[in-house]
Amino acid sequence: MKRMISLLTILALLLSCIPFCAAAQEDPVVILFASDYQNYCYQPSYNRFYYDDTPMEDQPRTKELQAILDSVNEAGVEPDAALFVGDYTDHFQSDGDEDYCSGDGIRQIKSMLSETLGIDPSNTTFSQGNHDYELAEGIADSGWQPYDDSSEYLVYVINEAQFPYSQRSGSYKSLVATTAQKVGEDFDAIA
Repeated sequence: MKRMISLLTILALLLSCIPFCAAAQEDPVVILFASDYQNYCYQPSYNRFYYDDTPMEDQPRTKELQAILDSVNEAGVEPDAALFVGDYTDHFQSDGDEDYCSGDGIRQIKSMLSETLGIDPSNTTFSQGNHDYELAEGIADSGWQPYDDSSEYLVYVINEAQFPYSQRSGSYKSLVATTAQKVGEDFDAIA
């Protein structure tokens, strides 16, 4: 399962570097897409074996993401926006200080996007993954994200709290059905 997720993440990152454009557009809209930053949640008070006391800017995951962003920059790609789809920390929602870790990961990513690629932090969307506290700073609300009439794209977020990950079959069937109904209503409202 981890191999498949890793391969899908790599494919998503590679595809995110390819500019997509509509036939009528002169300039393509380029969106950087990624997931699973999973910082080590720098907070020495946890004193847990899987937490690293290394500040976030020096952590391996930060350096790996920075290398990817540097490659995008060196290739001359100028993303208009960024979309990250969860897991900004390596802990689970029930571990320690739930808000602290995900919020810190999001702030670190926004800083890197701004400094390396010049992406305005307001042009970023961060959805909740199964490791993230749903009320962490920076997590988008489920549903349509703010946009204006001149936007070239729309983003619809379904957070983990509304569509949870589980290996147990059927364990969330009613929640998935309710989420699907809400999504359908939201799409019908803009059609």
